[in-house]
Amino acid sequence: MRRRTSRAGWGDLPSGAVVVEEDATLLVIDDAVVPWTRRGYETRRRRPASGSVDLLTPGSSVLALLGGYRPQLDAGVADC
Repeated sequence: MRRRTSRAGWGDLPSGAVVVEEDATLLVIDDAVVPWTRRGYETRRRRPASGSVDLLTPGSSVLALLGGYRPQLDAGVADC
C-alpha cells in the first residue's frame, strides 16, 4: 500500500506530526524525533535543523496542531 505524503520543512513541523525519513516513521516532539517501529517507540534523537521531509500527517491535522491542539501521545513516548 502506498502512503500519501507531502513535503514539509523540518522547521515548519509542529509537535505531534508524523514523518517518514529513509523508510523510518518518526514522531516529531519539540526539537526531537522519536522513531516508531512495530515493537514500539525507540530512542529519541535531535530533529534536523534544516531540509525537508515526507509528512504523513494530513494537512488539516497539521493546521490543528499549529493552532494549539495538543495531541494525546502514547505513554511509551515519555520513556524514550
